[in-house]
Amino acid sequence: MYSKKEMKCPSLKYTHSKDFKKAPKTQNPYLQCLGAPHIDSFNYILEEGLELARADLVCPEFELPTGERVKISIDQAAFSKPNVPVQAVGVKNQKIFPTECRQRAATYKGDFKIRITFNVNGKCISLDRSLGQIPIMVKSKACHLADMSPEELIKHNEHPDEWGGYFVVKIEGADAVMVQELLLPGHLYLQVLKERLQGFLVGLKLNILRKYQTGQTFVFTERDLQMLLRKVGDIDKRMETFISTGNAPSNNVTLTQYKGLTIMAENINRMRYMAHFK
Repeated sequence: MYSKKEMKCPSLKYTHSKDFKKAPKTQNPYLQCLGAPHIDSFNYILEEGLELARADLVCPEFELPTGERVKISIDQAAFSKPNVPVQAVGVKNQKIFPTECRQRAATYKGDFKIRITFNVNGKCISLDRSLGQIPIMVKSKACHLADMSPEELIKHNEHPDEWGGYFVVKIEGADAVMVQELLLPGHLYLQVLKERLQGFLVGLKLNILRKYQTGQTFVFTERDLQMLLRKVGDIDKRMETFISTGNAPSNNVTLTQYKGLTIMAENINRMRYMAHFK
């Protein structure tokens, strides 16, 4: 027979310790392991994955009825950290943090910029263009919380042991964790992003050819190209919808499934929340 241990009465004695209010010097390594694979996969995009995806894009090449040969390519692509627009008035701090987005029921996202080049009979015109703001993974290198100490996290209203590895998206301010069999979230995210960039290039080609089909001509000036880029649009809404719904934007992305690719991480209690991270 095993003797039952007597249950001790709950006590708040530890709250009287002089060190109770002090933040820990380091984060719990076991909790950090929950988000580490997800963060590493998103950092892969930032460090080399995005460049490899850009280089693998199929650049549209076509001939106009005027005989001109046109090639459209994306030469550079990069993420920016979540910030308030420079033109915003009365802003004390340009940085946007995840907690603020949760409170405002907004998406934690950063600007995604590209440099696009139109080659017309060997003459190149390059333009810098923002394709909108797309979701940024919490605690990735594109997040302001990356490498923060527990004390710094608390100052920004975050949990001292925040492990990240998820996205904050605009669905009543909930946190969305991307999960997909055999794929880490960053790799899945990159596949969808690449597909959207390819669609953007094709859209530019179709809009130029449509001009000639309606009896018009297209002049490759910076002004007309800027108008063309605005007409084709951005990719931010589709990327945000993908994460919030879990549905791939098209069947061009090579996946074993096209729906249910994300789950909502319910933070009802700590143990339930931790169970979402596999």
